Amino acid sequence: MATPSVQIRRATPDDIVILAQLNRFVHDLHVDARPDTFHLVHAADELAPHFAAFLAREGAMAYIAESSENGPVGYITAAIQNRSADALMHPQRF
Repeated sequence: MATPSVQIRRATPDDIVILAQLNRFVHDLHVDARPDTFHLVHAADELAPHFAAFLAREGAMAYIAESSENGPVGYITAAIQNRSADALMHPQRF
């Protein structure tokens, strides 16, 4: 039996529904643990606007892991942050 391969690719706006579906599992864990903090989401398509807005932000990115046997199996998001200098700190980019 061959081991399934996993490919990582950058998400595009066409992947918003996939991101929302993959998010369901972990978000449900957050809601169960902290219903005082996290909203219950009834359907993955409710999250589509959230992921669309995230991907539209400057410096935001998401990557999707896809299994050769099971399709999309995970994702990660990241955003580059720029902070201006102020009286106490130098400008930062992280």
